[in-house]
Amino acid sequence: MVGSAKRHHAVYNLLIRSQVGAWDSRSYEFRAERFCQRVYTEESLRNQFHALTPEAILKLQSIPALFAYEGRASEVRVGYLRRIVDRRERNEIYIEFDFEYSIPPIPFARIEPIRVALDLGNASELNTTHWAIKDADLFRVLASAGLTQGVAGGSQLSTTSTVPAPRGGSLAREAELELLIAALRRLGAGGLRPLINRRRDRQGISIDDEYDIQDAVEVLLRALYIDVRCEEPTPSSAGSYSRMDMQVRSHGLAVEVKVTAPGRVERAVKGEILRDIHDYQGHPYVQTVVFAVYDLAETFTNASGFENDLSRKHNDVDVIVLVIPWVGPRS
Repeated sequence: MVGSAKRHHAVYNLLIRSQVGAWDSRSYEFRAERFCQRVYTEESLRNQFHALTPEAILKLQSIPALFAYEGRASEVRVGYLRRIVDRRERNEIYIEFDFEYSIPPIPFARIEPIRVALDLGNASELNTTHWAIKDADLFRVLASAGLTQGVAGGSQLSTTSTVPAPRGGSLAREAELELLIAALRRLGAGGLRPLINRRRDRQGISIDDEYDIQDAVEVLLRALYIDVRCEEPTPSSAGSYSRMDMQVRSHGLAVEVKVTAPGRVERAVKGEILRDIHDYQGHPYVQTVVFAVYDLAETFTNASGFENDLSRKHNDVDVIVLVIPWVGPRS
């Protein structure tokens, strides 16, 4: 298991390409033989990651990445891998990625003095297109050189934990999650108005029950993420399993939608959430679950208290509960 490795307290992805500007496309297919080459990735790390098991992919997506170009003339970027698809049946590995918005492009002249600390190797490595896993704490080394001043906490930023922190393991991931939370709340505050009250007498949608809101949330997720999966099963417990409403596997994220209705009030919703949290324990692709509870029946008297009681880490799953009043139109 990747997460059980103790020796490598912090590692990062090093990705090098030849064509300057090519990283701007935010996706790429590496030739399979370019991944975890023995000459650039030490054997113990190669043994952990080369097979690209589901656990290895999750770990590679949770650690930072340094995006560079061949040679020493171009700027490098810091970011995260968002999606990894093993296509080795045709000798390719596909990736999608984002840059850490709070760290601007870094001139290689600023990287040169810390090259050894970053385990960047010799001139041969810097002049070769490849994807390596490096045994170094990327953020700590960059902070020591004054290259993370835009990051909250400055030199305190570190990747020593192999598990993403609640609400995102980096500023970029936290910003994404905060955007999702804001958008989920906005749906209840008139965000669907253009589809409910359409122009030119076109027939609009209506919001009557949980299924209607699930459809709206799915559209929202598909606008924000690439790989959205619906009705994925949770791990079996006592011979049975449940299905999650929506999952973004590349981000270790699940979203559950609940609504209140006459006869289905706060206590019933809380019981459902607690059962769902239990079902998520040990799920290999979920680290964060967002429960969006839309109060269609206006039954909540202490929404903030409800959110605070349940929004915390439950064993290995970070839980965020939102109680969202519906103040927009419904039909």
